[in-house]
Amino acid sequence: MRVILLVLMAFACLSAFGPGLAAGPAFTSKPTVTKTADNKTRIAFAVDRPCDVAVYVENAKGEIIRHLVAGVLGKNPPEPLKPNSLSQSIQWDGLDDDGKPATGGPFRVRVGLGLKASWGGTAFAEKDRSGPNHITSVHGLAAGPDGRVYAMDGFSRRSSSLGRPSGTFVSGTTGSTGAS
Repeated sequence: MRVILLVLMAFACLSAFGPGLAAGPAFTSKPTVTKTADNKTRIAFAVDRPCDVAVYVENAKGEIIRHLVAGVLGKNPPEPLKPNSLSQSIQWDGLDDDGKPATGGPFRVRVGLGLKASWGGTAFAEKDRSGPNHITSVHGLAAGPDGRVYAMDGFSRRSSSLGRPSGTFVSGTTGSTGAS
């Protein structure tokens, strides 16, 4: 009985404060993109409350070629986001995630708000749940001298290169450890 009463009270409070309370974050100033004097690209936007943001650049095919920033606005956001500010301005230097000049333009900047994690499937598994990059049980992770991340799959005892220092995926099995 108490649970039902609490649920009804919560519903009444939400109704009293209006539908905007349950709505997700919104832009108070939509993203703008301008060229700077030093030939960089400036992205500016403002939001109505602290929230998760992600800013990235896509090529003409819609593929992400540069992840500029992702994090929560507020007291301690990741650089280059400004702390304690709902208005943000960041720059893109024209490079891709590997530090090379971006190709495949024209480019589009995307700014995402209020992002939530969701299940997208098993990492590196193909649709039939097999294949060279299917990792079922990670027993170890390491960073190589080249900055790549490596994982040791406990089932097959192989090492797979998972990603570049920029965070982009690299496929491929790098070899067997010889363990059985």
